[in-house]
Amino acid sequence: ERAGLDFRMQHVPVAHVSGIVVSPEGQPVPSAAVVRGFKQTAPLLAEFGLASLDRTLADGTFSIGAATPSGEYTIFVRAAPGGGATGNPGRGNGASAAPLTLWGLSDFVVTDQDVSGLVIQLQPGMSVSGRIVFADSVSPPPADPTKVQLLLRPARNLPSTFNLSPATVTPDLTFKFDGAGPGAYRLSASVPSIPGSANNWRVSSVTLNGRNVLDFPLDVRPNENISGVVVTLSDETTGLSGTLVDSTGQPTPQFYLLAYPVDKRYWTQDSRWIQLTRADVKGAYAITGLPAGEYYLCALTEFDPAEQYEPDYLEQLVSASIKIALKDGEVQKQTLRVGG
Repeated sequence: ERAGLDFRMQHVPVAHVSGIVVSPEGQPVPSAAVVRGFKQTAPLLAEFGLASLDRTLADGTFSIGAATPSGEYTIFVRAAPGGGATGNPGRGNGASAAPLTLWGLSDFVVTDQDVSGLVIQLQPGMSVSGRIVFADSVSPPPADPTKVQLLLRPARNLPSTFNLSPATVTPDLTFKFDGAGPGAYRLSASVPSIPGSANNWRVSSVTLNGRNVLDFPLDVRPNENISGVVVTLSDETTGLSGTLVDSTGQPTPQFYLLAYPVDKRYWTQDSRWIQLTRADVKGAYAITGLPAGEYYLCALTEFDPAEQYEPDYLEQLVSASIKIALKDGEVQKQTLRVGG
C-alpha cells in the first residue's frame, strides 16, 4: 500500500474550437466526423493523445470545447463522398465503418483564447494495395482466397468511425484498401479454418519494400498511395512447450511462464512477441504462435497483467530468464528448473 499521494487541483480556463468543414469543391459538409487530439512529436495521426469526437452541423460547422490552454492540437475530419459519415461513432477499434474516402487535417495552438474560423477542406483518401502469399506448407491454401479478410486499423485509440472497411481480396490474391486518411495503421488478417486441417493459417509477416510493417505501424502520408505490400500467411506453428520442475526434478505446478523477445524493439503494447501462460497441475506448459527469433523465458510465482508489456518490468526479469532461439515451424521442448 502507498499513502500520501496528494493532488493539487485548480480552476483553469478552457478554450472552445470552432470552424467549418468544406468539400474539395468548397461546399459545406454536414455530419462529417471531427476528432480533436493532442499533437505530440509527429505530424501524423499516430501521435494522437486522448481524442474528442464531434460531428459537423447541417451548415458544415463544428464546435469542440474543453481544450486546455497552452497546448498543440490537431483536428482530423472524416467524411463519405457527397458529405456525411456513417458507422458507429463510439471509441475504440471495433467493427469497421464505411470507407474513409474524404479527409481533412488542421493543426492549431490553444493559448488563453477561443480558436475560431478554422476552415478544413476535405481531400480524397489514399489507397493501400498489395498481394497475399501463402507460404509453403503441408496444408493447401483456402479454395476461395476472397474469403481472407484484411483489416487496416489506426494504430492509436480512435473512434471506430475512423476504421476502414475490410480490403477486397481478388482471386489472384491481390488486395486494395481505398480512402485511408493520413496516419499510422496496423494491418491484420483472418483466414477461415479449413475443415479437416489440423493447422490454421495466420499472418507470419507483412512487408513493404522489405520493411516489417506487421510489428511496426504502416505510415500513410497525405497524397501518397501505397502499393507493394506483401502479406505472407503460414500454417506452421512456432512456440514452446515443456515442464517446470523443482531442484529435485519433480514437476512444479501453477507457475506463470512469460516469453518475451531479446530484441527490445518488440517490447511494445500488445506485442505478438510477448506471451504469457500458466503451467497446469502437472507443471506442463505450452506457448504457441510466437514469431521466429530469440527469446527470454521466465517463470514467475505471481504476475500483474498490467506490467506484461512494460519495458522497465521486462528489464528486471532478464537476469532471472533463460535465452532460447526459435525457428519457423519449430515447437521447442524446454524443461525449466525453478527454485534451489
